[in-house]
Amino acid sequence: MPWTALAYMSTMMYLESTSAAFGPAGPAWPFPLSFMNDLKALAKSEDLWNLFLPGLRQDEPGQGLSNLDYAPVAEIMGRVEWASEAFNCSAPDTGNMELLHLFATPEQSERWLKPLLEQIPLSPGHIQRGRRSLRIRLG
Repeated sequence: MPWTALAYMSTMMYLESTSAAFGPAGPAWPFPLSFMNDLKALAKSEDLWNLFLPGLRQDEPGQGLSNLDYAPVAEIMGRVEWASEAFNCSAPDTGNMELLHLFATPEQSERWLKPLLEQIPLSPGHIQRGRRSLRIRLG
């Protein structure tokens, strides 16, 4: 897995991070990044999705890597500031997904976890993207 992520990073992320689209200003990237949805689609199609979450069920998208297996992948992703988002491994969604995966009721999982795992936009008031926070009561 780390080598697959490294190959993906080498061919896609590094090229985008050094492209002329960023201009001479360097890391003052415009957000949201215009190419992020394309990178997400490619990562998902290559099964490089939700890498951080161990214990995924068969019906949940992602690798389900252990923390030990995820550590070198996280290091590789950390080389480009915005790379973890392309793999659906960026904060604060990761923390929200971990908590929901461990403690949510089936109804809460269906309502909040499933859209986060799939990166499906939620209705307003559930999760605010950008400066996000999950506002539900678990249990």
